[in-house]
Amino acid sequence: MSKELRTAVDSGVDLYDLLGMHREELAMLGGCDKVSPQELRARYRQLALRYHPDKARDHSSDHGHANEERFHAISVAFQVLGDPGLKAEYDRWYRRRFSLRKPDKSRANRRRVYKNGESIVAVQQYGETLRKMKHFNLPFGDWHGELSDKQDGRETGTENETKQEGYDCTTLRMELHGSPADLTRLSRESHLIHFLIKHTPMVPQDIHGAYYSSRNDPQQGSLVAYAEITAPTRSLALLHAWEASPLTFATDTQVSVVNMGPRIPVHYYHDIDIGVTDLNPAIQSALRGSAGVTAPSSS
Repeated sequence: MSKELRTAVDSGVDLYDLLGMHREELAMLGGCDKVSPQELRARYRQLALRYHPDKARDHSSDHGHANEERFHAISVAFQVLGDPGLKAEYDRWYRRRFSLRKPDKSRANRRRVYKNGESIVAVQQYGETLRKMKHFNLPFGDWHGELSDKQDGRETGTENETKQEGYDCTTLRMELHGSPADLTRLSRESHLIHFLIKHTPMVPQDIHGAYYSSRNDPQQGSLVAYAEITAPTRSLALLHAWEASPLTFATDTQVSVVNMGPRIPVHYYHDIDIGVTDLNPAIQSALRGSAGVTAPSSS
């Protein structure tokens, strides 16, 4: 059983409900095992477009924070339910927990009203768990979903948000402004990296890769791109360089970097208390020795 599935089961979370499929609807379909991968993918994409962090520009507001939690929750729900093996395990637990029954005709014909605030407490608690999973680099699925068709990502040449794992904490989010023609030219990873190396303080050794927001439209005059920086120190230095002089950070006269920030907002970890860990005495002793500090001798 995967960590994501174990967390969902232990928390008693209705993953189908997170994807907008209520128990009455599942009962009408004949049970959770009748839900097709295509239906799950369609529900996931509909909700992802609504709650994706790029959709909520104001990350500092409570509304933006709730959107981040909801997006992570539906991402995990799709990762579990989109995997046939994990879905089978979850469905067995789901049937025992919720005991699906077909509704009577009056309920079947009744118009169902979906409320955004339903089960909000469970969603928020689940979101806190997911943020901690993110902090400790535990996978919980990506924005497209691994089971999506081949119309996404680099297989079609669009290179939309096909990020590499392990670089989230050093990835910089950039908003570029320019003419539609210039931004279309930068809509390829190789061209974007060339632009960053040529017109910004970045050097080839800084960049592991690059990807884009799925909702980019160069015709609107803006492009959201992400640069995976190889080292945290360089990522921080580049961010400080942009903050110190945003107008001169990029030397290109046609395309400007109008905004830059960490891919994961700093407030994302505001409630995670890692605590203080005492250094191993042997390591302390070795550090003192390398620094030329001699421990006092006992007489």
